Amino acid sequence: MNKVLLLIVLLFVQQGWATDVKPLTDWQVYQLKGQVKKMTVVQTSENGNINREEIEFDKQGYKTLKKVFRNNIGIDSVSAEMKFLNKERYMPYNNNKRWIVMGVEEDVEEDVEEGLTNINKTNEYWFSDGQHVIINMGPTHEVSVKEIYSNEEKLLSQETNISIKWDDSEYNSISKHLFTYDKEGELIRTDIKISVDEVETESYQIFVVQKRDKQGNIILRTVENYMEESSYKESFSYEYYN
Repeated sequence: MNKVLLLIVLLFVQQGWATDVKPLTDWQVYQLKGQVKKMTVVQTSENGNINREEIEFDKQGYKTLKKVFRNNIGIDSVSAEMKFLNKERYMPYNNNKRWIVMGVEEDVEEDVEEGLTNINKTNEYWFSDGQHVIINMGPTHEVSVKEIYSNEEKLLSQETNISIKWDDSEYNSISKHLFTYDKEGELIRTDIKISVDEVETESYQIFVVQKRDKQGNIILRTVENYMEESSYKESFSYEYYN
């Protein structure tokens, strides 16, 4: 049995196959205040790399769509032009589970039931003890993300397992993140341990909020990476439901 299927079985056995768990809203996951309709996050690195995510929410606070753009697709291709990378469509939850349909065409409206040749589906689960699991499997890859949330809806830890096989080669990585908050519940630090083909590295990041909007949501934050000795800025903008 592969690692991802084993994880699913173990989780369902531990939870007694319960499916009546109410998932956290994505507003809660992102620690958002107010009824956010759309959030745009722009990460700007010191070397000029820019990542942009556009995330849309329904009126209940659940994600419906995420689009990702970058200016550094490919090797040595940093430019001022932002290029579309991929998008994710989020289906409504069915009890504790939902589908995420991932595609690489910006302007094509997928038929979710039929699908396209260049999309794949991801399963997302919530469990009663605050465990949140995301599973994606394909012919040559397995990806699983396991997160633990506190009773206060704070992300405490995250573990990502990636396994990719091609020809006679294989790539395996495990990344673990531990999150630290201040007394006000603000994220201030992430400790990171990454193992790639059994070679481990450790690092940590420090988060400093510089500005918020009237709702109390972050609009500017600096992230310092103390392994790479680099930093990047995160800017956030929001559209709210009336």
